[in-house]
Amino acid sequence: MLLTNEISSQLLVIIDIENDYHPKGDCTMERFLGDLKPGERACVEHIKGGGALRRRMMDMGIVPGVELEVVRCAPWGGPLQVRLKGYYLAMRRGECAKIIVTDSYQEPIERLLASC
Repeated sequence: MLLTNEISSQLLVIIDIENDYHPKGDCTMERFLGDLKPGERACVEHIKGGGALRRRMMDMGIVPGVELEVVRCAPWGGPLQVRLKGYYLAMRRGECAKIIVTDSYQEPIERLLASC
């Protein structure tokens, strides 16, 4: 069975949409807290899901706009140690997979040391 050019182009568009293709290029892919490496900082943009998990995250201080930093990652899919608002928090990978973050500005360490 042969596909016409019109049908094949429509199929490609559907496949691209399912793979988060954004033709305008102004949209960025979602990045989750669990994707960050130790030392990286990010701002919380959104918490996926709802109910008890979302409430628990917000009770711990993980709210949209807060900046956090991944301090350490346990091996073999273990928890992440995160620093936010002056305290440390250990979080399961499953919880981190529900927190959407955006990159935050990081000052170079030389500038921070020079201001001391």
